[in-house]
Amino acid sequence: MVAISLALLRKPKILLLDEPTAQLAPKIANEVFKKIVEIRDLTEVGVILVEQNAEKALEIADNDIEYSYGSKEGYRYLRCRA
Repeated sequence: MVAISLALLRKPKILLLDEPTAQLAPKIANEVFKKIVEIRDLTEVGVILVEQNAEKALEIADNDIEYSYGSKEGYRYLRCRA
């Protein structure tokens, strides 16, 4: 949360978060997600979130793009939801 707070000091238009809950305990990860929603709802900052926990990310998303790449068949998948 400290890194997110420091980034917000610059008053960005977009906040890019790459795996903000990686290596966090589930309880703390939930708090981070709550803060992300709060930032999104209370500011004019857009949030782009890259997250392994797709279920949790989809809970808070307004829009999503899911991208998968499998090395065995070279399979690529891109799904957009608006």
